[in-house]
Amino acid sequence: MSLHFEGYGCTANQGETLELAHQARELGHTVTERPEEADTVVIGTCTVIQATADRMEHRIASLLEGGQGVVIAGCMATADRTRMRARFPEVPLLAPGDLEGLEVLIGRPEAELPSPGPSGKEEASPVTAILPVAIGCLGHCTYCATLRARGRVRSRSIEQIVARARAALDSGSRELYLTSQDNAAYGADMGSSLEELLAALAILEGEFRLRVGMLNPAIAAHRSRELAEAWSDRRTYRFLHLPIQSGSQPVLEAMGRDHSLEDFWRVVETFRSRYPELMLSTDVICGFPGESDDDHRATMELLERLAPEVVNITRFSPRPHTRAAGMDDQVPYPVAKERSGELTLLKQRTTRASFQRQVGRRVTVLATERPKPGSTLCRDDSYRPVVVDAEVALGGFHRVEVTGATWAYLRAKTAIEGIEAAAG
Repeated sequence: MSLHFEGYGCTANQGETLELAHQARELGHTVTERPEEADTVVIGTCTVIQATADRMEHRIASLLEGGQGVVIAGCMATADRTRMRARFPEVPLLAPGDLEGLEVLIGRPEAELPSPGPSGKEEASPVTAILPVAIGCLGHCTYCATLRARGRVRSRSIEQIVARARAALDSGSRELYLTSQDNAAYGADMGSSLEELLAALAILEGEFRLRVGMLNPAIAAHRSRELAEAWSDRRTYRFLHLPIQSGSQPVLEAMGRDHSLEDFWRVVETFRSRYPELMLSTDVICGFPGESDDDHRATMELLERLAPEVVNITRFSPRPHTRAAGMDDQVPYPVAKERSGELTLLKQRTTRASFQRQVGRRVTVLATERPKPGSTLCRDDSYRPVVVDAEVALGGFHRVEVTGATWAYLRAKTAIEGIEAAAG
């Protein structure tokens, strides 16, 4: 059977979709790059907001109308199970990251193909390897459908994650993403911790970069010093993704966030004092039920003071089966849209100012992508995006000079010197 895999939404979901593709190869199936060449398309769906869920349904319907088989994987397979059964009754559903379930669905072809080997990669590795470390979380946010989709936290063993990281590096990857719904909750179900995982990964040899994904302030605040210490390996990006969601304490409580503004600031200040070059990313939901003009201003003021380099802004979208969907005092769409616009302008201003301070510096970057011919997207040691005006070797480390800044990325001169040849 030939299959094509499409992963949408968060990095964790995309990483799990890649694992499903690897499992299909291990079983002896052909994985195609082009959906039109596949007998069946496996879709790692996302249901974070209604607009995304609508796009997922449209994609599924389009494939079915074209005569292709479809497997609905990812969050919609569990969070929206009833709707998916009603809308697409003949399409099998596969829970997030269910490798055994995929094997039951597709089996092995009659004439088994040779396995691609222990790395699970048939060709040269891409620069970035996504390593899901856990599924589920410990929170109970009132707006979130992900908990319904993925349940409570279930962690992979440190040994398994380290083995997968080593295999990725051996096959040519130079950037490792640790991802889950909440990396701070890693190990809570088995007496371990993110700090122990990072210590184990720090033993790996070679030159690479490690990006740690989102931490929930409710968990991170209670061990912020230990977490900051765990970032100390020089190959770990000086990058912190810490979502605040609102600058208003009453709104945070209505969201069920389980942390205070003070908890959030404790983590930020601990990391920034340890790593002055830290790049900070946060998330904000605007237009949450009951959010007043004063609440919105509190969020604006927090972002002014915080000055993060990345702000992910989402307008509240009521998700089925969540408490927030049934709350009174829903914010009218035009009001939420106006607030979203104000937050976006603020984000662009603060990010541009932060990036502008990097102009003139010479930094080491890892070349990760080719966004268009004649340029290369790189990352500095704080995970800042740096666009180089030349095609430098992907997977290589290079010295560049930052020459300009926008609110989205830094610009840099052609690599001054190559530090490491491209992987593979």
